[in-house]
Amino acid sequence: MPARKTSKRFAPDAGLIRRLRRHASETISDVLDVMGLPNQVLAAGIRPVVPGTRLAGPAFCVCGRILAPGEPAASVQYAVDRALTKGCIVVVATGGYRGSAIIGGNIAASYRQRGAAGVVVDGAIRDPQEIRRLLPAFATHVTPRRPGGRWNVVAFGESISMPGQDGNEVIVHPGDFILGDGSGVVVIPRSIVGEVVEAADRLVPKEKKVLAAIRRGVDREQALKSADRYGHIRKIVPR
Repeated sequence: MPARKTSKRFAPDAGLIRRLRRHASETISDVLDVMGLPNQVLAAGIRPVVPGTRLAGPAFCVCGRILAPGEPAASVQYAVDRALTKGCIVVVATGGYRGSAIIGGNIAASYRQRGAAGVVVDGAIRDPQEIRRLLPAFATHVTPRRPGGRWNVVAFGESISMPGQDGNEVIVHPGDFILGDGSGVVVIPRSIVGEVVEAADRLVPKEKKVLAAIRRGVDREQALKSADRYGHIRKIVPR
């Protein structure tokens, strides 16, 4: 398969990213669920390499595949570095490969130098002590094994498929927004990210009101009914 690359760039909205970062992944997942988009959470095995890590920003999509024995690599990895935009989250689809790391310290350093704000990989990383000083990173596991001769980047700037938490695939388009924290990684379609964040901003105080009522001794069912938590959220996909 020949390597492919695209050069389309997205300018992230710094204000919107700051607002998104304030929210928990649970809140954003709830909003998307009520909108009719229930399958936007990546597989539970994709976890923060360092506990407590958070990241938020628009996706820069990368994909690769396993190399056959003796197959020459036609990597576009260096082109990926040059195409990165400030504030982006590099999201790497490995095609299910688990045999070696996909990202190590040198790649992470280059990504940071180019302005990336984090990485999400449905596979392994290595050099975790280096990476933790460079970028927020989410991955399935850590290994010392390098990818050379085993796995290869083949395309970037195109939509990719990532494993979802319910077993279905989650399609990530370039520029979709990514929010990651200790509970997992949520993918927000770029076309509705402003609406999602606005809905989340309005949902948080309602959730706090419910919790406060329960702590006062109000029956949980009654507290939930009185709050009308989701009435402000537009149903994009009717159920």
